[in-house]
Amino acid sequence: MIESPSRELRTAVVERLSDEAIGLNPYLAEAATEYEVDPFEIDFSDTSDNFYKSNINPRQMPDITDFDFPILCVYASKGENTGSRAISAAFDGEVLVCVDVHLSWDGLASLRDFESRLDAVEAALVSSLNIQLHPEGLAYTSYAFVRTPLSPAGSRWIASISLRITTQVTES
Repeated sequence: MIESPSRELRTAVVERLSDEAIGLNPYLAEAATEYEVDPFEIDFSDTSDNFYKSNINPRQMPDITDFDFPILCVYASKGENTGSRAISAAFDGEVLVCVDVHLSWDGLASLRDFESRLDAVEAALVSSLNIQLHPEGLAYTSYAFVRTPLSPAGSRWIASISLRITTQVTES
């Protein structure tokens, strides 16, 4: 059986983000201070209430209070076999893995500066996944950020930032 190219990149991303020394949480603590926002951590354990290996949109859930915000989701979004071996048993193409962070607050006061919270998350993600700072164990060809507009969800306000990581995978 052929190994899933999506799983390979997704696993590498999760391993990096959950690393206690160079993962997301140490950089989130540093970014919270720099951007003057409330600090938070992601629990990367198997019993976590704020880390999921799936594409979850909390805005579409019937009861948003079931979630423990912030929520971090890691999932494969696309794999495209573009190489010359498109009909062979090997995969030769691009894989896209997404890291979504959904932030939420109660009340209107948080509307004044939601961007600083998203900036802090972006800085922490870039620092943790930076292959020049930490070259071991993770390789990708490009990444991009997408932010969602601040929107109401029940009694809460939610904004999200999505990091989209692309890598070239060639399996022999």
